[in-house]
Amino acid sequence: MTNYKNLKQTIIAAAEHYERHATHMQHRMDRATEGSNFQRELRDSYEYNKGRAKAMREVFEYLEEFIG
Repeated sequence: MTNYKNLKQTIIAAAEHYERHATHMQHRMDRATEGSNFQRELRDSYEYNKGRAKAMREVFEYLEEFIG
């Protein structure tokens, strides 16, 4: 059971990491010149990291649902 607990903690830590990174990218995006290539790259990074965080949360939910 310890490995399962470690797995769940690792998944939550990964989700939190991607959420923090997305927030950082959002702050940088807000300061970038409107419509610039740099702003678009930051937006892509923001959306990518939000998606990764969501995926990690979904994996955690599946583990909880199917394994407990």
